[in-house]
Amino acid sequence: MTEQENQKLDTIEQILLRVVDTVTELKSDVTELKTDVAELKIDVAEIKTDIIGLKSDVTEIKTDVTGLKLDVTGLKTDLRSFRSETKERFDRMDTRLDELEGNITGIVMDYHPRIIALEEKTFGFSTLSD
Repeated sequence: MTEQENQKLDTIEQILLRVVDTVTELKSDVTELKTDVAELKIDVAEIKTDIIGLKSDVTEIKTDVTGLKLDVTGLKTDLRSFRSETKERFDRMDTRLDELEGNITGIVMDYHPRIIALEEKTFGFSTLSD
């Protein structure tokens, strides 16, 4: 074999060694990628499980909110009834107080002179005299 042929063979051998190294590195990279993909699949499965749990939680929250809406509607109705009843009672009480005031005023007017006389006799003066 000639020197030139030996050099060509050496060059080919170096190229082949580089190719083998590159293939080995690629195999290693593929193995790492497979591992990463497997881990990602696990992560995706966990995320799907979490999403299912969240959907369940959201459904529960929606149910609770619906119940709260019904409760608030009931409270609004109760409050309206309470306001109405309170106004009616206040109006009746106000009317009754006006009646009592009239009665008391009538009684005082009827007994005014007697009260003045009793005060003057007892205390020497009257708080009601004009």
